[in-house]
Amino acid sequence: MEKRVTKTNGPSEEGIVGPKRPSPLVLHLATIDTSLRHLLLPQLLYLRDAGYNVAASCNPGPGTQVAEEAGVPYLPVRIERKLLSLHHLVTVWRLARMLRINEVRILHVHTPVAAALGRLAAWVAHTPVVFYTAHGFYFHENQPRRCRVPLVLTERLLGKMTDHLFSQSAEDGATAVRYHIASAEDSTVLGNGIDVELFAGAAECREDSRQKLGLSDEPVVAFTGRFVREKGIAELLEAVARLRGEHPALRLLIIGGSLPSDRDPAEAHLAAMVERLGLQDTLITTGFTDRVAYFLSAADVFVLPSYREGMPRSILEAMAMGLPVVATNIRGCREEVVDGVTGFLVPLRDAPALADRIGRLIDDHAERQRMGEAGQARARELFDERLVFERLLSVYQRYLPVEAI
Repeated sequence: MEKRVTKTNGPSEEGIVGPKRPSPLVLHLATIDTSLRHLLLPQLLYLRDAGYNVAASCNPGPGTQVAEEAGVPYLPVRIERKLLSLHHLVTVWRLARMLRINEVRILHVHTPVAAALGRLAAWVAHTPVVFYTAHGFYFHENQPRRCRVPLVLTERLLGKMTDHLFSQSAEDGATAVRYHIASAEDSTVLGNGIDVELFAGAAECREDSRQKLGLSDEPVVAFTGRFVREKGIAELLEAVARLRGEHPALRLLIIGGSLPSDRDPAEAHLAAMVERLGLQDTLITTGFTDRVAYFLSAADVFVLPSYREGMPRSILEAMAMGLPVVATNIRGCREEVVDGVTGFLVPLRDAPALADRIGRLIDDHAERQRMGEAGQARARELFDERLVFERLLSVYQRYLPVEAI
C-alpha cells in the first residue's frame, strides 16, 4: 500500500505533501497558478476558516507560494493547457494517485482542462464527491455548430462524473440544465464576486496613480486582462485609433499581458497593430501586476470587448471603482453591465460601435459619473464576494457538514 510522504519543507514528489493532514481533505484543482492566486484563494481561505481542511493543486508558479504563505497547502501537478494531448493520460493517472494517497473527500475542479482531467481522475480514484465550477463554458453562442456540439457532448459526459455544478453566470446555469449537463437539483448559480470595498477605496489613489503613469488631465480608457485575440484587443485598438482624431490626448491603459502557456499569444500582433495605427504614444502598459486597483484608479472608462467570457471579474472591479463600462453583448458581460445604466453593451467584433460608446462617455462627464455611481451600487448589491462564499459554503455543508468532520 502507498503511504503519504511526511515532509515539512514543501513537496518532495508530485502531488504528495506533508506533514500528514487529518482527513477528510478538500482539494481545489486548476490549471495555472494565477487562477489559484487571483480567483480561488479568497474562497479557499473562507472554507478553511469555516472548518474545512483545504488544499490546492495546479501547475507550479508564484501563485502557489502565495497560497502556501496564506496557509493553504499546495499539491504540485503538471497539466498541459492543450485541449488534446497524449500527456493528459499520464496526468489523469498521476491525479488519481494523488487523490487516493491524500484521501481526498471532495475534489473541486476549475478551468476547462483541469476540470476535465480532474473529473476523469476522480472517477478512476473513486473520489466520494466531485464539484465543478464553470467559470464560463468553453462552448458559446458565437461558435459554429460543428465546434459547439462536441464541446457540449463532452460537458454532458463529464457531468455524469460530477456531483454538483457551480456556474458563475445565471446564463450558464440555465444552459447546463437545458443541455442536460447538470440537473437543477445538482447545480447552483454561484455568481462571481470581489472585495468591493477594496476597489472602491482604491479610487482615492487616482492622483498618485496618474502621476506615476505620467498623466495629467488626459482621458484614459482602461482594459484589464490577457493579451489574447479572444479578449478583443484588435477591436479595442481600432476603436482608440478612430477616437484619436477628436481626442488626440486620449490614452489607452492596458493592465495585463500574456502567459507563457497561452495558446494564442498576441504580443507580436498587438505591437504590429500599435505601429500600424500610430498608437505608440497612446498606449500605456503595466504588464501583470498585483496593483490592479491602484492602476485602474487612473482610468475614466473601462472597456472589455471580449469574444467569450464566463463572469468577468475585471468588469466587477471597474464597477466597484465607480467606472462606467463598455463591454460586448455576450454571456457574463450582459449579466453585469446594465446597458444604458451602468455602461454600454456593443456588438461583437464591432470597432465602430465600440468607438462610438467610448467617445460618448469621454465627451459627457455627467453621464460617466451617473453610470459609474450606478455600477458601484450594483457591485455592492450583487457582486460582493461574501455573497459568493456563503452560497458555496451552503452546498459544502450539504455534502460534508463541518460538524461531521
